[in-house]
Amino acid sequence: MSTADRAEALLERINEGAKEFADKGMKSDAYGLAGSAILCGQLVKALERIERLESDISLLTDLLAGLEKTQ
Repeated sequence: MSTADRAEALLERINEGAKEFADKGMKSDAYGLAGSAILCGQLVKALERIERLESDISLLTDLLAGLEKTQ
């Protein structure tokens, strides 16, 4: 999935969320609320991926150090 496709899908989710909030009676800023909620979820996912990558980098660094010691 391309970056443009992901951005379009994210905007579609925000629009759907805003419609749901508006349908439930939130009139003031349903779009902002939906956008905030969805983007917070995306941020949490990104932070989890970053933590996993940091762990992988640390493991690979340790493995490389171990290989260098044996040579």
